[in-house]
Amino acid sequence: MKANHLFHYAGWSAYVNVVANIIGFVSLFVFFAVGGPAGIINDSSSIFFSLSSIPLALTWYYLHRSLFPSLSLVVASSGIFAMITAAILQALLVFGIAELEQTLPAVLVANAVIGVWLILNGILAHVGSTLPQGLAW
Repeated sequence: MKANHLFHYAGWSAYVNVVANIIGFVSLFVFFAVGGPAGIINDSSSIFFSLSSIPLALTWYYLHRSLFPSLSLVVASSGIFAMITAAILQALLVFGIAELEQTLPAVLVANAVIGVWLILNGILAHVGSTLPQGLAW
């Protein structure tokens, strides 16, 4: 895949990611306030969040691989693994195959790994100057 295609696809994935985050944030508050179907909406948006992060992980890897070959591979692989894990677990909730109590610990760990993945990519972008410094942080 050419870099331009990857960056273009990652850009659109970032937009999907933002929308999924906003929907998830709002539906979580609605769920705790009034309950109802907002919980399913939140779980569904988490699936889109996780899956739309995968092209971003590939793009970050593409940007960092020449400067940090081994580290960028470990960071991207662990991030993608966490994203897929979170998406599958959230899908199990949405389709009623699993209960929240069964998936909650693993979902929390997967989302924590995604958070660490974000931080590490920011550090790599800062150290490697793959992005302007303000944007890297």
